[in-house]
Amino acid sequence: MKLFQLVCFFILTPFAFVSLGCGTSGQTEAVSSTASAANNTASTQATSPAEVQNAKTKLVGKWNGTVEIIPQGVELARTGLADDEEKKARFENYIENFKTTTMTLDLKEDATMEMTVSVTVQGKELSQPSAGTWDVEKVEGDNIVVKFVRNEDSFTEAQQFSFQSNDDFITEGPGEGAFRGIAQMRFSRLR
Repeated sequence: MKLFQLVCFFILTPFAFVSLGCGTSGQTEAVSSTASAANNTASTQATSPAEVQNAKTKLVGKWNGTVEIIPQGVELARTGLADDEEKKARFENYIENFKTTTMTLDLKEDATMEMTVSVTVQGKELSQPSAGTWDVEKVEGDNIVVKFVRNEDSFTEAQQFSFQSNDDFITEGPGEGAFRGIAQMRFSRLR
């Protein structure tokens, strides 16, 4: 599970894709975001210590993330809902709420991090803070794989950030099965 997915799942549980009863439907490969290579982090070359240090320097700072819905992914997910009007209504509600999701990510020089995810659900803004540590696992061009460990439960995961510029990166949003590829999150540097 991706960092973004895990935190959003906690906040969006009533609207999460699992509650829609769709799970996997064999349509996972049709749509991918710019950052979809996060699960394919195999490399033939090891990342040098200098590359790791440069990536850490690039990442340190406070970032603001906003959701970008991927229309093709949404259409693909809708096909998995068949003719079930209740599931379709829950899905549309999920997408509308999901569009309001923002994340603040503060990556500090001492390898600690703070993060807050906010979303508006049924007119109420919900926020979930989290803290932990981070480290660079791998660098491949403009893609940096970052390992996160949450303080609350020691949950560990790797997330790929695909840099578009020094102050802008994209990471894949949540989703499994038919819901993979419905969104990505774009982060911009605040400081």
